[in-house]
Amino acid sequence: MPLLSIIVPVYNSEKYLSICLDSLVNQTFSDFEIIIIDDGSSDKSIEICKEFSASDNRILYFRKENGGVSSARNLGIKHAKGKYITFVDADDYLDKEILEHAISDISNYDLIQWDYSIIPSNYDKQHFIFANNISKDTLFANAIYKFDQECDLGNYFRACWGKIFRTSLIVDNDILFPEDIYIGEDAIFLLNYLSYSNLVKIIPEKGYYYRYDMQSATKRYKTDLLQQSLYQLESFCQFIDSHGLCDDVYVVSSLENFEWLIFDSLINNNLKGFKAGKISIFSFFNDSFVWFRLLKNIRKRYSNVNEVYLNYKLYYRFSNLYLIILFIYIFNRLYSKFLRMKG
Repeated sequence: MPLLSIIVPVYNSEKYLSICLDSLVNQTFSDFEIIIIDDGSSDKSIEICKEFSASDNRILYFRKENGGVSSARNLGIKHAKGKYITFVDADDYLDKEILEHAISDISNYDLIQWDYSIIPSNYDKQHFIFANNISKDTLFANAIYKFDQECDLGNYFRACWGKIFRTSLIVDNDILFPEDIYIGEDAIFLLNYLSYSNLVKIIPEKGYYYRYDMQSATKRYKTDLLQQSLYQLESFCQFIDSHGLCDDVYVVSSLENFEWLIFDSLINNNLKGFKAGKISIFSFFNDSFVWFRLLKNIRKRYSNVNEVYLNYKLYYRFSNLYLIILFIYIFNRLYSKFLRMKG
């Protein structure tokens, strides 16, 4: 039985898949299995996966109908035989020594995380705080969304990659990735896992290379962003309520940061949709109003926390002014577009 199961979900990843798998089979640590879950690829990913699995008996290849990355990871968990699990996306790769360094201390912890580098390298990133004894509310807060105070663990703590999990904690507590969403599924999985964890360590090793496609991330219009965001928000609120975190400053403040992030994302996403002629003016404003009403309800729901920090007092005091300015900006953008079309 291998010590570690490496789960790699694959979907039309021919461009970078070989780089990813090469980085895994050439690790200085070797007591692992690689579980490749092909989520219905239609490109050369199939041939690449079969070639690697034929050349290394540590690689197991499974193919399934397309169901999304969450269903692929869940199937990988089902087949995992290792005492520990790590996840690697098919377009990313690992430093060749990182698993050896991380696994050497894993027996004392329920979760070990290491640092990452973003590709392309000129993309800005924020480093983690490296520590052994991190409070649970700090971990919960950062899994929801980064918090801009002393407990900030970086932009990508809420991702499932770059971590080693204890398999028994996942299986015994039936922790799976939600398959109904494709945005924020990592954070929901991580929150549930952390609720059963006792000791977490973040090590100062850059071992995960995350490929960030800025072109795709910034230009593609998402038709269901509101629905995806509502699912996340409801999941986070249920977690906060069920774990008695309603008065926790870090956790609730992180939730509020998340809400404003999504509000801005909805505005920008709908601008793309309107510009592309995919949504009407009514839809443009409706999504924003729906989310803003929810945001105000959340503020009332966790009102005990909202007035703790002076910066949050000021933030909420001027939030309505911010909304007015934002919609003036939107109206100006739409009116300018109308004039150009008319001319």
